[in-house]
Amino acid sequence: MPIALFNYIIQNSNGSSFTRVPVDAVKAFIESFILLPSDKITGECLAFNDGIPTIAFLTGENDFIEVTGEGGLYRIQSAWLSCRVLENVKIKASCSKEPVLIIRFNPIAFHRIFNLNAKALCYQYAWELDQLGEDFKALCQIVLTTKCIEDKIRKIEHFMLELDRNTWPRNFVFEEAISYIMREKGKVSIQTMLSSLKVNYKWLERSFSNYIGISPKEFARLQRFINAYSDLVTSKGEDLLMIAIDNGYYDQTHFTKEFKRITGKSPMEYLKSGN
Repeated sequence: MPIALFNYIIQNSNGSSFTRVPVDAVKAFIESFILLPSDKITGECLAFNDGIPTIAFLTGENDFIEVTGEGGLYRIQSAWLSCRVLENVKIKASCSKEPVLIIRFNPIAFHRIFNLNAKALCYQYAWELDQLGEDFKALCQIVLTTKCIEDKIRKIEHFMLELDRNTWPRNFVFEEAISYIMREKGKVSIQTMLSSLKVNYKWLERSFSNYIGISPKEFARLQRFINAYSDLVTSKGEDLLMIAIDNGYYDQTHFTKEFKRITGKSPMEYLKSGN
């Protein structure tokens, strides 16, 4: 996904006209709908994923994205899914003026309802929905053949309710673990969290592996980075040391090393490049 999406989520955490809360009946498996303005992703930008299964729908007939990195180039039209950790990966979009429709899913529900393997989804930067089975093809068709955004969302909710056949058990402890890490912006002691949730590390690690495809420490690392990234672009890099400390890094060097690992550039190089 374009990193602008996650910065947009953080900057609008209190809600905005571009965020839609799903109806109560589907809140167990859809976290939110987001209408990302197309100007946020036009051209080439950094790609990122925070570990939460996310689908994006382009609305124009000729819209497309290209995702490039060491793993090759993926050209996708219409809609795509992103799950894996992305480091030094770029996304280039050519899209109409209509906003990109984003769906953020509950990880457990997503993989159970669609019968997907979280680890297997980590093998590619992005997946075109047509690659993932008939349910995704049907979902894509609904979005592409419906004009009004509000109607698209309503039909998606209905579609998900039809798919949910009560075949997946809620895992409230794991859901709380995800919420806790995100609420704390990745600045967590895993040991403290284990004590609070009254679970052992092997159970937590297995749950993250099964439902997200990465370890809890890696998930926390991604949350810490994206919040630091948001602070960086908002402040235009005015105080790198303060950004580093505020977001749980040991010092500026630690933050710079992590930033370069994910973006391929130092913080100031990234800001100067505009990308």
